[in-house]
Amino acid sequence: MGVTSMDTKEFNFRKANFPLIYQMILNISSNSVLESTQIDETCNKFYSILNDVFLQTVPYKIKRKRRFSSWYTSNIIDNILRKEKYRNNFKRYGNNLYLARYKSLRKTIKNYIDSTYKNFIQTAENNIVQNPSSFWSFINEKKGISRIPGEMGDGERTYHKPTSIATAFAEYFSSVYDISLNNNSCYVNHSDGHDAICISSIARNQIIIAAKKLSNKLTSGPDEIPIFIVKDCIYVLSDPLTQIFNLIISKATIPKIWRSAKIVSVLKKVDPSVVNNYRPTSILSNFSKLFEIVVYNAIYPVVRNSIKIEQHGFMLMKSCSSNLMLFSQYVSEVLDSTGQVDVIYTDLQKAFDKVAHALLVQKLHNKFGFSDSLTNFFHSCLVDRRYSRLSSYLPLE
Repeated sequence: MGVTSMDTKEFNFRKANFPLIYQMILNISSNSVLESTQIDETCNKFYSILNDVFLQTVPYKIKRKRRFSSWYTSNIIDNILRKEKYRNNFKRYGNNLYLARYKSLRKTIKNYIDSTYKNFIQTAENNIVQNPSSFWSFINEKKGISRIPGEMGDGERTYHKPTSIATAFAEYFSSVYDISLNNNSCYVNHSDGHDAICISSIARNQIIIAAKKLSNKLTSGPDEIPIFIVKDCIYVLSDPLTQIFNLIISKATIPKIWRSAKIVSVLKKVDPSVVNNYRPTSILSNFSKLFEIVVYNAIYPVVRNSIKIEQHGFMLMKSCSSNLMLFSQYVSEVLDSTGQVDVIYTDLQKAFDKVAHALLVQKLHNKFGFSDSLTNFFHSCLVDRRYSRLSSYLPLE
């Protein structure tokens, strides 16, 4: 079967030569190019070297639009194609030998499919706690449900082509973002002389510890390097990453390549065919995620005492569930004492899309005591970002 215009070629990291990858990456740390003081130049060279390594150690695979159910093995698919070949030959030549082979293979395939399907179901049931997304993907497949329908609309127009659907998502997501709140392109520091929170340097061991929090999934960002590769190769990647991370800290700026993200549309309301019922979720480069964990581990212990104990969101060992538990306990105690509880629920619509970046950055500096360098670094994380979805590529500044 040839490669069609709908097929894409990508690295098959599952079949990579990992011993050779380790050996070749070990040579990166001694590469003089990584000693550059320009963060974008250094980061681009790092990716260029990694790409050269992958070209020599990782085979390609052709990613085709799926024609068969997810539990079909390559052996089953090959036999199905052979079966169809025998059927076509019988219709063309009328030779009963082709018919006999067709019937024999059809019976064999049926038995294969039955046993494979049972094994697939058993595996899905056993792994439902560890991997619930796989289970729900199977349910949606059985129901014939696509995550993104082939026809979508925004209340005024209807879209049928993948490119037009992607553009509709891009236009809607960008319309939600309020540029007027973030038109201040530079941060002006107002150092007041107090003891500042800063990150002076990042050690190799910090990177190795942070990598343990990464999952072992195949998820990849715009750089197409999956998480499990970063995590599995962290001991040989940690030296060049230490150089890059410390260069980022010293320059107080994030590399341009890490300001790009892939967008996944997440359904928030009932009707999946309406563009406005989705919100965007960013899929970042995994090296960027790793750096984020390192920075978080360094900052959180210092700032957590400055955050009110009533805050449960985005706090370690707290969540919406812990918040609800405390609230339920409070209500129960009041009701037990024949008291009254009046509750007002509020929700800030698309709150994170309406955050004023300049005010946020100044609050980090003035309220939490971030140093000028660290504050400028966080500001660089918020500007000149680019987001892509499917075939549409849209800058959101």
